[in-house]
Amino acid sequence: MAHPSADDLDIWLLRVLRTLLTERSVSRTAEILGRPQPTISQALRRLRDTLGDPILVRSGNRLIPTDRGLELKVAVEKILHDISATLLPASRRKPSTLNLHFRVISANCFSQEFLAQIIKRVRSAAPESVIDICSMPRFESVSAIIANGPTDLVIGNWPDPPEGLRRSTLFSSEAVCVMRADHPLGKSERLSLQQYLELDHLSLTPSETPGINPVDVGLLGLGIKRRIAASVCEYNSIPAVLEITNLVFTTGRHFAGELAKGRQLKLMLPPAGLPAVTFYMLWHERNHRSPAHRWFRDVMKSVADDAMGLN
Repeated sequence: MAHPSADDLDIWLLRVLRTLLTERSVSRTAEILGRPQPTISQALRRLRDTLGDPILVRSGNRLIPTDRGLELKVAVEKILHDISATLLPASRRKPSTLNLHFRVISANCFSQEFLAQIIKRVRSAAPESVIDICSMPRFESVSAIIANGPTDLVIGNWPDPPEGLRRSTLFSSEAVCVMRADHPLGKSERLSLQQYLELDHLSLTPSETPGINPVDVGLLGLGIKRRIAASVCEYNSIPAVLEITNLVFTTGRHFAGELAKGRQLKLMLPPAGLPAVTFYMLWHERNHRSPAHRWFRDVMKSVADDAMGLN
């Protein structure tokens, strides 16, 4: 019986290996590569047999790479890069040689630092590029705008994203509450469900459209509804409102920490069972195989990974 060898590795398996080592998740790898999860699990088994190493092992609730896996990540990145550089036309090889123009529609829930890093990395790699980050239109218009207009990418966190578009998760963040430091309910570590529902809440989504807010939809899944007492259209205005009111704002932990930095604010856990806040990219099928667009999506994912401490 023939033993597995490096000859059994094709480009597809190398892409699976790279994505697994980057994402450290079989489900996210399946989503990114557009394949069923069992297919990725089978590919991982083949990789383990061929390479003679587990590659990824479980540590608590997450997967971490073995020492051999970390070595392979660097090697596979170079192999795939060299293959692309050889097979793609010369004009597509280096972003720095291209005059790129990207238009991004972004949900109004990101810190200044997150968006600044996207612009910095695009400009650093492609100095002749132009990047426009635009405000979010009405939810009902997103599919038509990205299908018919010049928009390249949408960054959102809707519970039910528009259909008919490609999607890739950027990151998920544990939900936490932000409130003023001397808030009357700010002495315990976690709010009870009764306390949470008795509070007045601040939101980026108006109270008449709670169905597109991941927090409200998550609560609806628990059979409950919070009271939105005020909404704002600018993310950066939230800290000032919280500091002088008893309103509470619920968001992902990473962004909550940035909101509270340097402010008289504190973080508190919401009631148990509230789902994490998940952010993702959406794009049209026409851009899916574009080398420039793929590179841009990789930049977005890299910034998100750095923001979450995954790199």
